[in-house]
Order: sequence, then C-alpha cells, then structure tokens
Amino acid sequence: MATQAAAPLWRKPYDLFAGTAETLLPMSLLLLVQRLGIASVFFMSGRTKVDGLLTVNDTAFELFRTDYALPLIKPRSRLMRQHIRSICSRFF
Repeated sequence: MATQAAAPLWRKPYDLFAGTAETLLPMSLLLLVQRLGIASVFFMSGRTKVDGLLTVNDTAFELFRTDYALPLIKPRSRLMRQHIRSICSRFF
C-alpha cells in the first residue's frame, strides 16, 4: 500500500486557514471568491488598455496595430476592431 507523504511545514498554516474557512463558510462562497480572484487578473489586464471609462490609450492602439494585427483586414476596419477588442476585454 502506498502511504501519503506528510505535508511540508510551510503548508500547515495554509491548511489550517483552508480547513477553518471550509467549516465556517459555504463551498459556493469559497468558489466565488476564488473565481473573482482569478477574474481580477484579467480585468486589470484589460484596464491597462483603456483610460477613463472607455477611452483606448495610444499604447493599446500600437499593440493592436503590431502584435494583434490581422493580415486580411483593411487598416480602417482595424481601427474599429481595436475599439471593440478593448471594450470586450474590459467587460467580458
């Protein structure tokens, strides 16, 4: 039979905190907090592309023009798509 290895010493406080949270809070709330924590990373990444509410900054335009360029789309329609992508990265 395989035996389970003991957890490292540095992990014990985290295990204690997780066990306490699991007994005091419902699992759905813990999962919501976890999802919001991960979503905040993507939200903050989208925030770096806009100034104010929905104003796309110059750095984002350059990024979309060079790194995210699509070869078959005309430059005029690329400008509109840059706005759409920036807005979508903010809200979705």
